[in-house]
Amino acid sequence: MTGESMPPDNNQKNLTKTSRAKSSQAIVVKKTEPQIISVDSVFSQQLKLHWQLGDWSALERLSDQNIEARDNRAECAVYITAACFQLGLLEKAAFFKSLAIQWGASRKDLSRVLISGVYNNLALAFTLVLDKPNKALQHFITAAQVAMPGVAMSAIIKARTDHQLSLLRSHSSVDVKTLIPTAFSPNYQSIIEPETLDAEVISHHYFFDKAIKVWRRTAQYDFTYNDGDEIEQRLLSALKLCDDVSVLSKELLAHQIDWASEYHLSSDRANLLRPFSDIFKNANVLELGCGCGAITRYLGESGASVIAVEGSQQRATIAAERCRELTNVSVILDKIEQIPFSKQFDVVTLIGVLEYSRIYVDAEDPIQHILEKARSYLKPNGVLIVAIENQLGLKYFAGAPEDHGVGVMAGINDLYQADTAVTFGKQELERRFLKAGFSKSDTYLAFPDYKLPCLMVHPGGYNDPTKFDLSNLLSGTVFYDRQGISNPLFSLENCWPLIYRNGLLADMANSHLFLVHNEEVLTTPSNTLLASYYSPKRAGDTAQSLIFYKDGNDIRIKRTNVNRNSTDQQLSQDEKYVSGTLHSQLLNRIVQKPGWTLIDIKRWLQQWLDALDKVVVTSTSVPQGWPSCDKWLPEHYIDAIPRNLIISENGHATFIDLEWTQNHILPMSLVLYRGLAITLGTTTSIAMPADPEMIQRQKVLNILMEYCGYSLTAEEYRLFIPFMEKLSRKASGIENEKPYSTQELVIPPFTVRKTIGVYQDNSVCLTLYWRGKDDASFCEENSIKHLYSANGTRQTISIGISKQDNTYSRFRLDIADRPGCYKVTKLAFSDSDDVVLWQWDFNLSQLTNIGGLSFYKSQSTTDDICLMGEDHDPQFELEIPEHVLDKLTFGSNMLLEVTAYCENK
Repeated sequence: MTGESMPPDNNQKNLTKTSRAKSSQAIVVKKTEPQIISVDSVFSQQLKLHWQLGDWSALERLSDQNIEARDNRAECAVYITAACFQLGLLEKAAFFKSLAIQWGASRKDLSRVLISGVYNNLALAFTLVLDKPNKALQHFITAAQVAMPGVAMSAIIKARTDHQLSLLRSHSSVDVKTLIPTAFSPNYQSIIEPETLDAEVISHHYFFDKAIKVWRRTAQYDFTYNDGDEIEQRLLSALKLCDDVSVLSKELLAHQIDWASEYHLSSDRANLLRPFSDIFKNANVLELGCGCGAITRYLGESGASVIAVEGSQQRATIAAERCRELTNVSVILDKIEQIPFSKQFDVVTLIGVLEYSRIYVDAEDPIQHILEKARSYLKPNGVLIVAIENQLGLKYFAGAPEDHGVGVMAGINDLYQADTAVTFGKQELERRFLKAGFSKSDTYLAFPDYKLPCLMVHPGGYNDPTKFDLSNLLSGTVFYDRQGISNPLFSLENCWPLIYRNGLLADMANSHLFLVHNEEVLTTPSNTLLASYYSPKRAGDTAQSLIFYKDGNDIRIKRTNVNRNSTDQQLSQDEKYVSGTLHSQLLNRIVQKPGWTLIDIKRWLQQWLDALDKVVVTSTSVPQGWPSCDKWLPEHYIDAIPRNLIISENGHATFIDLEWTQNHILPMSLVLYRGLAITLGTTTSIAMPADPEMIQRQKVLNILMEYCGYSLTAEEYRLFIPFMEKLSRKASGIENEKPYSTQELVIPPFTVRKTIGVYQDNSVCLTLYWRGKDDASFCEENSIKHLYSANGTRQTISIGISKQDNTYSRFRLDIADRPGCYKVTKLAFSDSDDVVLWQWDFNLSQLTNIGGLSFYKSQSTTDDICLMGEDHDPQFELEIPEHVLDKLTFGSNMLLEVTAYCENK
């Protein structure tokens, strides 16, 4: 009830700023719902006392008083309505309900007190009839919490329970004496609420809302920052459906279907804090801005006593559900700068939070205000952990959009505004820490960034690039950026080693993680620890960590299983670090040079072939079910692929990280096919090759397999593809009954960077866009690009279509990227068996939303049409029947025969 005699909660101010963060617009409006205000009078005190005790008869008798003349008449009418309802005086209850609304009471207030009465009756029923005192107690508690949230809860629960049970003593043989002590036994909190760091402070300022498992204040405020209601409802439903919601839950993998769900549910979120697990054990941790609880869950599993604070009710509810069985975690719904704690935490975290302070914090300098507040929550020797994007991160120079809704290169151009999110460079933020009163900070680097990192670089790992070469690790993280760049300006894989060699890594890392010390510390981060690498996109027992550290003059790697409960000891080992350049990185260097050719690629490939030939084994018998092959490799060489091949300065080749072992020897053709598919598929961008056809990964893969002497048959695909998929599922921890594919892999074309001088003068780019039934528009993410020559010769273009989760609804074809004449002799869609499902008969009625095009068709021919491109974006949509769209499955193709004529660029 909003009219309790507690003093108003001055901490709960209405937010008035508008969030431009991510995809949501957090528009906060002032509360206008009528409030019921108590008057300090004898009558009001009697009214409230009767209500709190549930003395319905005494409360109903107050209806004879002249309540219309009282200042709090609306409140009186609400209470009397509830009493009449409890006593079965329904007509009278309806009369006072009308008066309450007429005098300004809200329907929310009425609903609350009436529902409270229902819970009160349920409690009596469980006591009197069912003899279940614990259930009765929970209903008494709920009755009090619903009606009087946050108001002296312990005392009121005890008083109401005592009074209600006393009414039963003369009418029941139930031993009710045992019920009241139960509510105040030492185990009471752990039975129905999570344990809390400071139960007295929390219970004084908050009440525990059992419905959402969150501590909250009585007064409410709007805080609408979110990733979208539909997404967050889906996250909550996913958590409720899963029995295992732990960090390494395999069940949650099935629910990671887009960026938002992967961000909130992926085990990779915890990699950010894994290097510091020792400081969390038995520590008191305050997480400011816990979001949907991914980090909260890890802190709880690490043995910390955690108080997680979140301003959004929906996100706080999700966080509480994620930590539902962790009694050492409490989630509080409140503004992070208003929580009532002081100098009692060992660790305070601001992970992905500080950048939004300008939007949600009302202060002259919101950034500085939040840092100072965070320090006020820390013990004298406490540590603040801050994770934030780097304003000068290299990927933003390459064209990555900032994920705060501020635009591409907004940070680099210093275009942040007073009411937008903001990030900082390393040195600027370090100065802010000192200004806030902290003594010093240690900087760790997260790659690809702090959101889903797989690599954490320690201070000892970047201070002296001459002692430890991070190039391979840095380049390998680019592919695992789940928010990759659709059209990068340069190759991040090639640039990171250059940044590292020149000592700029700490200043240009995409994200920073700071350990900020509240007072001067005698110890400094260990220079022996260099980097921590965590296998990306893993769950269950397959998740492993590699810790790089100095041992005298040597560098060693400690490989362990991330899952503390794992029984798999194969991942627990210590080995010497092998220096050199990954063979896959050598390929990346080749394809970044404009005009690269297959001759260069074949030369690169030969080095890998030579290394494999050295370990070929003689097969005395073919493994059961496998075809006869000319060469076989040892059973532990399935991972002998280019990214696991180190080339030393003198050209010596060494295989590393051969993680998986099979129970039989392996055909070399299988290892070659898998290695080429992975290597080509993880190359994020290339320069334009001399032959534009080479932007087709699929074509390059087939040519390279032929160079190795293999042209795989349908029988081999039926054997190899399920084998590879099974290994992939095992690595990621996925367990499902989905059937394995038996067809050749379909690999999309390379991303070709559109920079000056990239294209040949006579090349044009075709783009095929698609939409699913749930998509509102076309977008670059759902597109395939193909370059072809505008040289006046007929060309056949085949574009593979990979099946989406939802059925296709529309296709759009941008036939070129500049003006010209495009003579089309065939445009068709076929299934995986090359059976034509639909073909354009050159009828213009089958095209819609035509832009930048006019058409010419000769009367003497029926098998072609000329498309006259009038600008740099000629396009049209195709009217393909729905029954055809439904048949476009994995392996389907769009086939285009075209002859193009354009002026040179």
